[in-house]
Amino acid sequence: MDNRRQTIHYIIRALLLGGFTYLIVKLVQDDRLHYYIAPRTENYVKLAAFGLFAIAVFQIYLALKSYEEKRMNCGCDHTPTPSLFKNILTYGLFVLPLGLGFFTQDTLLGSGITSMKGINLNSSTTMNQSQPLITNPIVDEDVTQQPVVIESETKESEANSATEVTVKELDKLFPSDKYTKDYAKLGMMLFQQEQFIVSEMGFIEIITTMDLYREAFIGKRLEMSGYVYREDDMNTNQFVVSRLAMNCCSADMEPYGLLANSPEAKELHNDTWVTVVATVALTEYNGMEIMELQVESYELIPPSATPYVYPDYGNIELLLEEFEKK
Repeated sequence: MDNRRQTIHYIIRALLLGGFTYLIVKLVQDDRLHYYIAPRTENYVKLAAFGLFAIAVFQIYLALKSYEEKRMNCGCDHTPTPSLFKNILTYGLFVLPLGLGFFTQDTLLGSGITSMKGINLNSSTTMNQSQPLITNPIVDEDVTQQPVVIESETKESEANSATEVTVKELDKLFPSDKYTKDYAKLGMMLFQQEQFIVSEMGFIEIITTMDLYREAFIGKRLEMSGYVYREDDMNTNQFVVSRLAMNCCSADMEPYGLLANSPEAKELHNDTWVTVVATVALTEYNGMEIMELQVESYELIPPSATPYVYPDYGNIELLLEEFEKK
């Protein structure tokens, strides 16, 4: 009887492990894994599927051994509890998430989770608290010694001197310390564009840069896409162009966005995806000074194929390279 009960437990474990393996494979095949975890962790989950499958096969081997032979005595007790309630409770902890994975529909998170967690309209405050924000115009020496190169069509000395003046002005607009040096460089690149795009790649880094140097971006034009979200205390002209940032998995989602102002805002419902072209301004909201987008035009768009954005832990070197290519 003990051997038979042990065999049943091995079979149940093999089925559960095999189920998780198949679920991961199915999510990868259907390109749905990104709904649950960040791309940087996908390879680890795929490797885990191989491990789960190997353990499932081993459980089947143990089931056959325990059915055909007497259980080997190693001097310690591995016999599962005979309590039906305890077994149901233990295996139910694994059956529940497995069932949710197979029998529930993938849902794009939006304003629902945003209202629960609260929208972040001051992204620079989420920087590591050990990284001081700039409160004075002290310019980092590395930035001034290696200024951003601004191309000039003329080669005469007058043009070169004009370029040097422009670099000095940029240094004043974008002071930095050792923690914000890359943000300052990114800010300079954005500032020099007539109109820039708040792209999915580097979304958090771009709006953090804008928030750090908000005074420099007043009057700048940008294009930004996201879903519409409103707080209860916002007026009819206001809404937030929002994106959800995923750190590792869907459990750690954090909503980010910029407040937008448009006379046509009341026509936009929560979770509607839009692309706005706007001019940056400043306003006050809940006693804080924040950026506000004065919307010039907007366009309704379908939800992004990559609905979430992913922070790069302050490493924006790749983003800087992308802007340099442009």
